[in-house]
Amino acid sequence: MFTVIRRTASTHLFVRRALAATVVLSTAFVAIATSASAQQYKTIPPSMQSREAKQLRVSNILRNATSFEASEQKKLDRYFTKYYFPRMTQYTPEALSVLGKVREGLVKQLRGSNVPAAQAHLTQLTMSVMHAISRDNYHPAVRYNAALLLGMLDQKYPMGGANPEPPMVLPAGTNELLELLEQKEFDGVKVHPSVQVGALEGLERHVRFGIDAQYADRVTKAAMVVIAQKQTDQEVDDDVNNWMKCQAARVLVRQFKAGPSQEVQSALTKMVANDKMSLEDRCCIVGLLSKMEYAGAAGADAADAVVPLGNLTKAVVDEGAEQAKEFEDL
Repeated sequence: MFTVIRRTASTHLFVRRALAATVVLSTAFVAIATSASAQQYKTIPPSMQSREAKQLRVSNILRNATSFEASEQKKLDRYFTKYYFPRMTQYTPEALSVLGKVREGLVKQLRGSNVPAAQAHLTQLTMSVMHAISRDNYHPAVRYNAALLLGMLDQKYPMGGANPEPPMVLPAGTNELLELLEQKEFDGVKVHPSVQVGALEGLERHVRFGIDAQYADRVTKAAMVVIAQKQTDQEVDDDVNNWMKCQAARVLVRQFKAGPSQEVQSALTKMVANDKMSLEDRCCIVGLLSKMEYAGAAGADAADAVVPLGNLTKAVVDEGAEQAKEFEDL
């Protein structure tokens, strides 16, 4: 039964992720288009031109510097605080269209650094700035980008080559992501749904590579709160709210891969049984359930999943039959 339903899930999963991510941020782009009523978001004005920024040659500092003295640190700080980070806060259509590319460029520089002191300094500087951006009144896409970056910062970055090594995630980054999910607002600024989505994606990565034991209970609780939340935010429709729940479910499955607790098992089973969610979302949860090792479960009873799985299988088959009938009629 798992196999049948997982095929349906995998057929739609990639497309749904892209569509849902677009919908989460759609209100932000609508605000830009409707200039008469568009909200004014904060930005950090760049105070350095591109030519001057290139002259600092930060790539050489990160990759080839034999030492990381005060002069190199000063150049690094000037480049990122006066030029690179401010670029990430602009919300013109042109700036937003390259935001992902700018983020990936920073991650590439961090992971490609051969100077540990410079790498560690830039990691801390990035966390400090993204902490501020994710919590303040910046454009939702800018805050989403900041949350994603918080989830990509490592204490030890992955190593490629002949002897690859996985990353060691930054514990302070885990705490940052959790706070973005646990708090409703910071100093009167509401946590936008896009920030929650970014935090969930980051937590899934952190749990996958291993988090500090001190954060385990908070991760579980934060994910369970998202799964239990009702659609009350006018900026998020039911489809996006349910997609966020699937993201939270991924976090739990990563965390309890060796065996779920009864609480986690029941929460995931209820999602499978929830006919208010789309078939694709419910099938996605089934696919996640099949990745857990129930032999190591701490008293979890999977029997309550039998009826929901059966009902979902029937719903999938019925939809397939309906689509076949429509094709036949055509």
